[in-house]
Amino acid sequence: DVYKRQFLERGFVVISDRYLLSSLAYQGSELPLEWVSALNRWVRMPDVVIYLDLDPEEALGRVKRRTIYHSLEKLRRIRETYLRIIGSEDWRRRTYVVDASLSEEEVSRIVLNLTLSALGGLK
Repeated sequence: DVYKRQFLERGFVVISDRYLLSSLAYQGSELPLEWVSALNRWVRMPDVVIYLDLDPEEALGRVKRRTIYHSLEKLRRIRETYLRIIGSEDWRRRTYVVDASLSEEEVSRIVLNLTLSALGGLK
């Protein structure tokens, strides 16, 4: 987070594949979300979040020859936690939910358009 802050303070755009939302969702799926949020209260909120939403069964079906770190039930809890957090006021206004069951090309197009749009709206 120190490196991100340094770049942001110098006017750079920082793009990260995981950050506060994923930390809250993964930890909050096992621990009280309020407690996890309190631990992360000093972390800077992102300006824009693009969440790729996919049913956990479909996600596991896409895995090929890779280690699976979580059970289907754990993945369901994590997804439910993501969606609960995204539904809150602070996250709803900064998060775009993309249906990741669409084709790879379509998801890529949507993410690219959202990113370009967000970059155009950043100061």
